[in-house]
Amino acid sequence: MDALAWIPADRTAARAAYAAAGLGAVGVSTLGAMYAVEVPRNGPYVFGTINDATDALFNLAAIP
Repeated sequence: MDALAWIPADRTAARAAYAAAGLGAVGVSTLGAMYAVEVPRNGPYVFGTINDATDALFNLAAIP
């Protein structure tokens, strides 16, 4: 018998966790793009704005 079989699966929390994982991956990639592309060229810092918005959505998805 599985030791964790008694824990009920919550599909809504699982969907939120997968969404948070995807948003986290997008956030890390936009942060890397910002430092690789925009910082050496001094702008226009579009990836930084996308990273901020993605991080806000990540925090909302991580609540459940």
